[in-house]
Amino acid sequence: MLTWLHQRPEMPGLVPLGENMTRLVSKICLFPTGVALLFVSFSQPQFALANEGFEFGGYWRVGYNTASAVTAQELVTRKLSWKDFVDTLQGLTGEASDSQDLPGMKTTRHSRSPTYFQLRMGQRFSNGVDAKLKLDSFGPFFHELADTSAEAAVKNSVNLRVRDLYLSIPLSVENTRIWAGSRMLEYEDLRIFDGGNPFDLNAYGVGIEGPRYEAVLSYNKASRTAIVTGATGQPVTGTQQNSAVNTKDVTLLARMELAPWRSFQIKPMLKFTNHAGAPADTVSAIRRKEIEGSAEATLGAVISRTGRPGYWGNTVVAIRETPSGLIGRTDQNEAVGDENSKIIAKQTNAENAAARNSALRGDSPHYDTTFILTDTANIDFNRWSLMTGLWVEHEIYNSPRQLWKLKGSTIVQDDNNKTKKNTRMSFGIQPVYYISDQVHAAFDVNYAMRTKRLSNTDANGIIMTPILRYAMNKSALGTPQIYTSFSYGRYDAETKRQPNGSFKTTLVTTQTGFEIWF
Repeated sequence: MLTWLHQRPEMPGLVPLGENMTRLVSKICLFPTGVALLFVSFSQPQFALANEGFEFGGYWRVGYNTASAVTAQELVTRKLSWKDFVDTLQGLTGEASDSQDLPGMKTTRHSRSPTYFQLRMGQRFSNGVDAKLKLDSFGPFFHELADTSAEAAVKNSVNLRVRDLYLSIPLSVENTRIWAGSRMLEYEDLRIFDGGNPFDLNAYGVGIEGPRYEAVLSYNKASRTAIVTGATGQPVTGTQQNSAVNTKDVTLLARMELAPWRSFQIKPMLKFTNHAGAPADTVSAIRRKEIEGSAEATLGAVISRTGRPGYWGNTVVAIRETPSGLIGRTDQNEAVGDENSKIIAKQTNAENAAARNSALRGDSPHYDTTFILTDTANIDFNRWSLMTGLWVEHEIYNSPRQLWKLKGSTIVQDDNNKTKKNTRMSFGIQPVYYISDQVHAAFDVNYAMRTKRLSNTDANGIIMTPILRYAMNKSALGTPQIYTSFSYGRYDAETKRQPNGSFKTTLVTTQTGFEIWF
């Protein structure tokens, strides 16, 4: 089975102890959300020799951030109840470091929200069939929702989400399995960044996986906005102009692993998604126009580097074709600037939403192109380690996009200029010094920038984070651990929200907490 460990050659695989024996192996893997997950898995030489076994594991990260909006007065006035306890915990850890984020960019995980929970359970039966369940506290419930889904509020209203719920069945071909159900597929991530692989997929589906290949056919529930017309065929004005119509998005994902060379391995990948259409409503006096539907595709490869012990890395190169209007539209901040700026930001947000809906509806036959390059590396020495990350996306738009510019420390609309291309990039580096096997000191530096501004939130900046931790093992990830860190962010525009609600060019937060697995 292509487990998450199998897909990352830098992590040691699951090793059988004998012909009819299994071994319980625990490994720690870092997710794109910037947190770790414990994989507890049974391994065996052949599926035919499978014994019954129960998997149970998980990860919990929780901490306190000084930029939280929860005040001391709120703490002392809350009642001794489970609900107030949960509300307090979420308030202490939910908002502070998230305000460090640069919209549309990758930033260091240490300046993000410190709260995350994941639980993994599985049962292997004597015939080799696996039943898998994985829950966590991040993302939409059960499966991915389209950006335009009317159920987007679920992302914030649900505290526990289903990530995996599927059956995996061995085939007669050795080390080949088929599966069906709801599953989250995640591949090579950026380690020190809050971001993942462009081929990641989370949906209902079926798949087949073997030692060097994987194929998935899945679908996601989505919602498209249809244009409503009157009986005479003219558009209806006002609040009745658009109507939400449920559709399905179908995705085909394929991944191969070519024969490994001495120092690296190439893994070609393809991800194709068809955004389904919907028929027109021809019965009522107010009719919905037909949704044509659209498609997008990502083609690329992963180059895994495993040249010597203590060194690993992954490079992802990809090209993505997206319906024109879907990408390169960062939402504006409607709370900054004078009244005119707020009005412009609100209008721009409405135009961006309309363009995204139009792209998914298939109103235009044109496409935008994105070139993607990511790289992550880890080098281990005797007394220290080094982690690096690089993320670059170069976007080419079919139609020009409105530009914004820096005026003093404020981003304002540039009425005279538009652009058909933009490049966004982030670079991160984190040296880790082992004061002892358990006490580690690290210094995380993350620089993020873009060549063009398409929003009044498009600030460029640098985030510096010294980290001190007590860990149970000597590794660059250092989990499980008790940690404390201090993040200082410096930006070229007043876009960083402070705890009192104001906006400045700097933001200082501290994060203190722990990570455990079970």
